Amino acid sequence: MDIQLKRLSFQYHPKGAHILKDVSLKIKFGESLAIIGPSGTGKSTLLKMINGLLLPQKGSVLLNKEPLHLSQIHALRRRFGYVMQEAGLFPFLTVEENITFMARLDGWDREEIKKRLNEVLDLVDLAGRPLRKRMPDQLSGGQRQRVSMARALFYDPPVLLLDEPFTYLDSLVSEELLREFLKVKEQLNKTIILVTHDLRRACRLADRICLLSNGVIEQDTSVQKFLTSPKSHLAKLFVQTLEK
Repeated sequence: MDIQLKRLSFQYHPKGAHILKDVSLKIKFGESLAIIGPSGTGKSTLLKMINGLLLPQKGSVLLNKEPLHLSQIHALRRRFGYVMQEAGLFPFLTVEENITFMARLDGWDREEIKKRLNEVLDLVDLAGRPLRKRMPDQLSGGQRQRVSMARALFYDPPVLLLDEPFTYLDSLVSEELLREFLKVKEQLNKTIILVTHDLRRACRLADRICLLSNGVIEQDTSVQKFLTSPKSHLAKLFVQTLEK
């Protein structure tokens, strides 16, 4: 699925500052894009607009050149896998119930659900672990994120949206999870959009870097060009974090 953002603008309060201002961006099918920037610069807001959780006040979101409409939102949920920080699991459902929630609502056959559940658990390295009947509060942070990843992959969506998936995880768990995302990238033909403030992980997972600052795009280029030719002071500061 090709995604195009055309002159998006958004502000949470009519008299407040713009969270996004006149943002245009194209993401081709199969491409991995990392949207980086300081906290509060509109990264997650942009991802929510792509996912239909927020609608732009100006501009439009195009999917395969067709404008996104409210009538498409429910169908869109099956085409976008969404992994957010702190997993976002339903606390009152077991691991198995969290992963299969939408399929059960859609009336999937029990055996079909079981088959796909085994497939996605294997994809995220949870197949051999006795976690299916546990509640989210009985899992570690890394396990919750893997469950969230399995839920996002259940419908085999063409697009994966990753909103700060490594936040609040220690370095070893973050590295393990990053390897799982890299495995998915290598094995499955997905468009991946990662929101992060961590340039190191962005460079490993993405083909392209988009730097967002104060609601506008400061630089949008390949990983290699971003590292060798940062165009702004902020871009240079991000590159310098790799030297530490």
